[in-house]
Amino acid sequence: MIAHYRTRHENLSRNPFAKLWLRPSVEKWTQSFFENVSFEDEILHCMRNRYFHDELQKLAQSEDEFLFLNLGTGFSMYSYALPKM
Repeated sequence: MIAHYRTRHENLSRNPFAKLWLRPSVEKWTQSFFENVSFEDEILHCMRNRYFHDELQKLAQSEDEFLFLNLGTGFSMYSYALPKM
């Protein structure tokens, strides 16, 4: 479901890899959730993804060494967005 949100709003989420996880059944289920539970959920998840993406990009561009530990990530693709170091 989160991958579907991020795909629908790729410019907002900055996650070009989310579409790799999509299936038609998830799209249908996500639409039902959107209509019956929360229409804001999509945007909130995309903004959260973008925040972490932007912060990681800042860290990667700095000259400081860092360790990024991504716990409980599900289908996170953050590591693929980082430049090779």
